[in-house]
Amino acid sequence: MSLNGQAAVVVGEFHLVRGQWFGWHQHGEHQVVWAASGVANVRIRDGRTWVLPPSVALWLPAGLQHTTGASATTTMWSAYLRPESCPLDLPEPTVIAVPPLLRELITHLAGDALSPDERQRAEAVVFDLVHPITVATIGVPEPSDERLAPIAAALRTNPADDRQLADWGRSVGASARTLAR
Repeated sequence: MSLNGQAAVVVGEFHLVRGQWFGWHQHGEHQVVWAASGVANVRIRDGRTWVLPPSVALWLPAGLQHTTGASATTTMWSAYLRPESCPLDLPEPTVIAVPPLLRELITHLAGDALSPDERQRAEAVVFDLVHPITVATIGVPEPSDERLAPIAAALRTNPADDRQLADWGRSVGASARTLAR
């Protein structure tokens, strides 16, 4: 996405179905990925993945390769922030809180009817509201049972895969009970 005119922030709305992913890409602008409904997922090349319910968003610095998808039917809004107009310096992907005012400003900035002065004031408040939050990182070890390896690989590729244990068991030659243990 490319920012037009003098806007420091441009907002795009995307509707994704469960399991849908955008391919690997990057932007010349910083990006704030937020799921207004559903659950957005963001993965970067080093394998880190974020699962984003509507209460949080993810800051992605300009130029970072990533892929974005949905683990449920999702309405995703992305705010693209022109680096030269952005007072924020977050060099790494960073989880941010999405309080009600930020939610409203993101959707407000998506409108076309804003005067340049109205847009500039709203953008300034957006910058004021972007605050990193502390999140818990969950490390998931690789399975030691060789029957689980293809299941783990499939779920890394498509976290929204909703097959039941019995279905996975048939594909790897193990019972659901064995897989559960």
